Amino acid sequence: MAWQRSIKVETYNFPAMTPTVAVPQDIAGAVNQRLLALDASVTVLPMDNDGTLLESSDHVDAVVTGPRGERLRRFLRQHPTARWLAVMSAGVDGAIVPEVLERSIVVTRIRHQHDVPVSEFAMTLMLTAAKSLPTVVLAQQRHEWIDYQPVFLAHRTLVIVGYGEIGLALAHRAKAFEMRVIGVRAHPQPDAVADEVWGTERLEEALAAADYAVLIVPATPTTRGLMGERQLRALPKHAYLINVGRGEVVDEDALDRMLRRGDFAGALLDTFVDEPLPADSPLWSNPRVLVTPHAAGLRVASRTEPVIDQVVANIARFARGEPLVNQIDPSRGY
Repeated sequence: MAWQRSIKVETYNFPAMTPTVAVPQDIAGAVNQRLLALDASVTVLPMDNDGTLLESSDHVDAVVTGPRGERLRRFLRQHPTARWLAVMSAGVDGAIVPEVLERSIVVTRIRHQHDVPVSEFAMTLMLTAAKSLPTVVLAQQRHEWIDYQPVFLAHRTLVIVGYGEIGLALAHRAKAFEMRVIGVRAHPQPDAVADEVWGTERLEEALAAADYAVLIVPATPTTRGLMGERQLRALPKHAYLINVGRGEVVDEDALDRMLRRGDFAGALLDTFVDEPLPADSPLWSNPRVLVTPHAAGLRVASRTEPVIDQVVANIARFARGEPLVNQIDPSRGY
């Protein structure tokens, strides 16, 4: 299960040139101004949300998404000279279309913009479970003063499935609560923050040790259904599952069924296979599930200043013929 990037991705250099780059119209002005400040020779072409250029051009070297899925496919078919796809998010879901693979288009992503918000949200969900806050809210609605003992996070074991950049940020926060942290990733390496980092072949062993298991896994062909009934069965009866990664990673039918049986304590879910979560989903009414509306990450992350700065810096490298940073392996999806 090679789903956590830790391998060395082959990087590609382009010759120095004056490239033509298609950019979403709402940030095209900001991108152009920053490139001028960097003295980078680039032609910036604004495009609308459908991926249609607002200024005609027979040649496009790169596209900053922008469009994904079928709209991106249409753009790439219309512009066969495009050689670089700059994805303005950490995940590249919907961007690895067949044309990208067929034409060996270089793909880059953004790093670190979700580290703080997602890791903070995961900590919030862990505290919500530990302190039984949903129970308190329901008691308040009944005007009932309840007698209960919240548990502590200190000395509990947190298993982070998908121990990458966001996972590391979460580990830092968990250690401040004196938690034991086990990271799980495809190619484990010694880590100064986590107590242990295990390979994916030990996933079920890690889940069996968890008081809280947090999923921060990208959606790729190899991760869909990663948390099926067998893996969920490994969780201890008192454990909580938290998903702030991608909904496709979890078998939702098995999850709902096992929680209704009380196989483990509960699940706090921020991402789902279908979003918004359909009104008829049984997860809404499952008493052991807390649903949050995909709120962990930045809603407008792709338009924040740090993200635009990362894109502009890479465009400048592209123009100078320097290696692009944050390249991913499109065949793996990360």
